[in-house]
Amino acid sequence: MFEFKKSPDFRENFKRVFSERCVEKYSRDPKDLDYHELYDVLGTMVRDYANVLGKKCKEEVKENNNK
Repeated sequence: MFEFKKSPDFRENFKRVFSERCVEKYSRDPKDLDYHELYDVLGTMVRDYANVLGKKCKEEVKENNNK
């Protein structure tokens, strides 16, 4: 899973993970994919990021309500 972190090498890390996911899903380099395939990979990355943040938020709310 790709963890989004604000760091100096965020852009390079994002490019690396994006390329890896393109190869995993379509077995091709991102340069060889059409826009629909690139958008599909980007969409899965955004969805995964939202799921991670949603889970963390839910855990924090649950923890704060127990206090």
